[in-house]
Amino acid sequence: MGALSNKDLHPANGSIIPHLLLLAAQLLILAGPRQLPGRRIVAATVILTLAVVAQCNRFTNNPGLANLFALAWPHWLSALEKTVFASPGGPENDLWRIDRATREAIAWPALGWRKIKWAVTIVLNLRGIRWSYQVKNVPPVAGLDRMSRTRFLIWRLTEFGLVILMADLVSQMGRRLFFSDAAGVVGTLDSKYITVSDHRLGWSFLKALTFGLGPYYFINMQYLVVSIVAVALGISRPSDWPPLFGKLKEATTVRNFWGIFWHQMLRRSLSTITGAFVDVVGIRRGTNASSYTQLWLAFTISGAMHALSQLLMPRPANITPSEIVIGIFLFFPCQAAMITAEDFVIWLWKKRLGLRTPRWAPAVGYAWVVCALWFSLPFAGDAMVRLKMGEVSPLPFTLAAPLVRLIPVP
Repeated sequence: MGALSNKDLHPANGSIIPHLLLLAAQLLILAGPRQLPGRRIVAATVILTLAVVAQCNRFTNNPGLANLFALAWPHWLSALEKTVFASPGGPENDLWRIDRATREAIAWPALGWRKIKWAVTIVLNLRGIRWSYQVKNVPPVAGLDRMSRTRFLIWRLTEFGLVILMADLVSQMGRRLFFSDAAGVVGTLDSKYITVSDHRLGWSFLKALTFGLGPYYFINMQYLVVSIVAVALGISRPSDWPPLFGKLKEATTVRNFWGIFWHQMLRRSLSTITGAFVDVVGIRRGTNASSYTQLWLAFTISGAMHALSQLLMPRPANITPSEIVIGIFLFFPCQAAMITAEDFVIWLWKKRLGLRTPRWAPAVGYAWVVCALWFSLPFAGDAMVRLKMGEVSPLPFTLAAPLVRLIPVP
C-alpha cells in the first residue's frame, strides 16, 4: 500500500443529523417547560450525549461548513451552563434583557414564539450584551446607547473596510510564509512538514505575528458583518453591538490580554463551571487555591474543546489526529502557566518594593506579552497549518497579494 497523500482528505463518513439535533436540543431545553421534572439532568444528559455523538460524526470536507459546526461548542456549553447551573427558578428566573420586564420569560408558555426567540438569543449572545448575565470587561463605547442607526452603520462600515483590508494582508502573508514553495507557488508543500516555528529570529517573529493576527481580524470581520446586517434590518439596536475586542493598550499582562483585550465569549460559561467545581471539591472561594484552580481548569477545558473541534475539520490523509490536536491543546494550559508566573513576579515585586508601579512597567509588560505569545503561538499554529487552514484565502478578492509577493519566501 502506497504512502498516504497530503493532497487527499480523510473521508467524511459521518452524518449532519447529530449536529442539528444538538442545536435543536439546546433550544428545546431552554424554550421548553420551566417546571420540567429533572430539567437539569435532562439537559446535561441530552446535550452532552449529543455533543459526543456529534463529535464522532465528521460529515463534510467543505472547510466553511465544517468550521461552522466545529465552532458550535461554545454555544452548547453556554446552554448547558445556563440550565444545569441555574437558580432553583430555572434560567427563566436568571436571564432577561435589561430593557425589558425582569424575569418576563417565567410567564411565557413553553415553546411559544416569544420563548423560542428568548432561547435563540441566549444561545447566540455568549457575552450577554444588555442582558442580566452580561460578562465583565465588555469594551465601553461612550454614547453607544444613544447612537442612531445611521451613525452606527457608518462607524461599523468604516471599521469593516479597514478590518477586511488587514484580513486580506494577513491572509496573503500566511499563504506566502507558510504555504509557498521556493518558487513562490502556493499549494505544492506537504502540510505535514509545515511549521510556524523558525530558527531565524526575524522570520520566527513574523510568522508568529502573522498567525496570531489571523483570528483577530477574521473573527472581528465576521462580528462586524453580523452587527451591520442586524442593525440595518432593525433586528437589534446599536447598543447590542459593542466592540468584540478591547484596546491593545490594556494588554500589559497575559492575564489582561485574555481577560480584557480578547473577546469574552467563553467567560461566563467557564467561570460558572469552574466555580461550581471548586465548590464541589470544597475549595473556599476567594482563596489563591480557588483562583488558580479555576484559572487552570478554564484554560484546560478551553484547550480540550478547541483541540476536539479540530477533528471536525477536513484533514489531509497523511495527517494523524495527534498532529492537529496536541499542539492546540497545549497552547491553552501554557497561557495559564504564564499567568501564574507573571502573577508571582508581580506579587514579589509589590512585596519587596511596595505598591508603587514604576513608569516603565507597561513597556516591560507589553514586551513580556509579546514574548509569551511569540513562544506559545507555534503550538497552536502548527496544528492549524497542518490542516492547510489559510492555504486558500477565504476572501473573494485580494489587494495585498502583489505587495506580499515582494517578500522573499523564508
